[in-house]
Amino acid sequence: MRQHEHYGQDMQEAASEIDPEELATGLHVRFRDPSLLQLATTHRSRVPDNPLASYERLEFLGDAVVGLVVAEWLYSRYPELSEGELALRRTRLVNREALARATENLGIQSLSALTETLGHCHSRGRLSIRADLFEALIGAVFIDRGYRTARRIVRAALRGAFRSLAMEPNTSDPKSRLQELTQARWRVLPAYEIAPREGSAHQPLFRATVSIRNQVIAHGSGASKKEAERDAAAAALGLLEESS
Repeated sequence: MRQHEHYGQDMQEAASEIDPEELATGLHVRFRDPSLLQLATTHRSRVPDNPLASYERLEFLGDAVVGLVVAEWLYSRYPELSEGELALRRTRLVNREALARATENLGIQSLSALTETLGHCHSRGRLSIRADLFEALIGAVFIDRGYRTARRIVRAALRGAFRSLAMEPNTSDPKSRLQELTQARWRVLPAYEIAPREGSAHQPLFRATVSIRNQVIAHGSGASKKEAERDAAAAALGLLEESS
């Protein structure tokens, strides 16, 4: 038997082992239309004469749903970040590696077997296949059960990536670093208070305090309100990191 024929047989065997009920159970979703799960796990190579019968359309839809879930989380999690900074963080969460890990996090054995077989059979490899399957499954969930259920699955599968990103310090901005730290530890935002300006108009001095959970943590000063807040945030970071 030639090698590509051997791969084709392996792929058919792995695909035949996909059980829609197992997928639904693993996703913790009761599907109204279980055929969507079969479609979400059908690679184009299984239906070369009818690409519409593969998971590619569901993958297209799932890509948009995953992107929306991640964008929604970033928007709520980082209220002080600009559009560009949010976009940079989104690329950390929505990429082939992260989505491939999300597929593994689903913990569905037959799905893992399918990605292994498809990865051997196709040049794109297991990483891309896993990411494609995750997006296709999310597309199927979205069609069958709506955005709320799809969001729950995406957030659960990407929980580790969300946590890792939230814990990463932003060394260029002490206010952002402090915000990330306080949200990770206590799920609260730091609060700043600026005292009336001191000094002359040409040499102003502003003083700031930063509080966490209604408790003043540190003080700072600077030639502008922004500088004073950054100084206070840096002081608070030093205290909190020393106590951790």
